[in-house]
Amino acid sequence: MEQSTNNVEKKVKLGKRKIEIKKIENKTSRQVTYSKRRVGLFRKASELCVLCGAKIAIFVTSQKERLFTFAHPDVKSILNRFQKRDIYYNKYYQVENQEEDLNGVVGKLKFLEAEKSQLKELKKKELEKDDNSNNGFKKNIFWWEQDTSNMDLAELQQFRDAVEELRNNVKRKANEKLALEGYML
Repeated sequence: MEQSTNNVEKKVKLGKRKIEIKKIENKTSRQVTYSKRRVGLFRKASELCVLCGAKIAIFVTSQKERLFTFAHPDVKSILNRFQKRDIYYNKYYQVENQEEDLNGVVGKLKFLEAEKSQLKELKKKELEKDDNSNNGFKKNIFWWEQDTSNMDLAELQQFRDAVEELRNNVKRKANEKLALEGYML
């Protein structure tokens, strides 16, 4: 019985083996290889999505410029997320990521509220200081509405510096609000 098994030639299986990566010259072989590998690539991407919950977009073009795509959940949502657009409106966005983003927004909001309360305190202290010193200014109008015609040079320079500081504070606050609104969109 041993002799009969030795006489039978074993069929050589190619199976998985390392191939040389170079351009396939035969057009038919190249097209077959392209089709099989494209299908294999899409299958592996699908498995990765199912196993790991990954979001994937793959674009493949043939030699004749035909476009083949694979995407999970869909190409548009992945591209929008990649470009940092519509991140809050993506219906496939996971709850964990939303919580992380929400925590970041809440943290920034708390920081801005703390700054706002500090500014109110400073303003209150300044108003108390101004009420105590008053320096001949009228109480019913804002300091920047004071008549400058009776001020000497030192007072005018101090007034100019205060107006510039006010302008810079207003500009900074406006930029902060715009940045916060831009972040929340």
